[in-house]
Amino acid sequence: MTTEKGSVERDRVYCEKSQIEICRALTGLSESGRKSVRGADLPPFKSLKDAFLMAVCLGVKIGKKTPLKQRYELANVSTFNNQPDRAVLSGIAIADTGQVAVLADQNEILTIAEEYANTGFEELRHAVWGAPLPLQNLVRLLLEDYEHHYPRASRNANHHNSAENVNI
Repeated sequence: MTTEKGSVERDRVYCEKSQIEICRALTGLSESGRKSVRGADLPPFKSLKDAFLMAVCLGVKIGKKTPLKQRYELANVSTFNNQPDRAVLSGIAIADTGQVAVLADQNEILTIAEEYANTGFEELRHAVWGAPLPLQNLVRLLLEDYEHHYPRASRNANHHNSAENVNI
């Protein structure tokens, strides 16, 4: 299939080659694709796709895209064919370019996502890589942003939790 610009539509999603180990660690996958950890050491993501989407969103949150220098194949584009995944990637591309017309160029949508993910993987690495409780650290990272945007809800939740702790 070709895009409006006449180039061939790619069928792969890439990450920076140096980031693949972070991706694997975040999902507990070995190089062969098998889960390498179990039990209390479970990683925060079930799949490379989930880790990639989280990295994209963190890159957007940070507001920085980092171009890939050495691409490494992460997944087939069909991995992102479900409606929520496509909506996230499309929405980010529209917000990034300010143009709805970007939806006609799958290559551009993927490039934007990959560049945000490249930034986001660094943030994920700092937040959870090598941490004793990676899932707990990831939740803490997400809650910091939630509390920033919804301070009243956070206060109510803390008040509610305090009341529960008293009754225990």
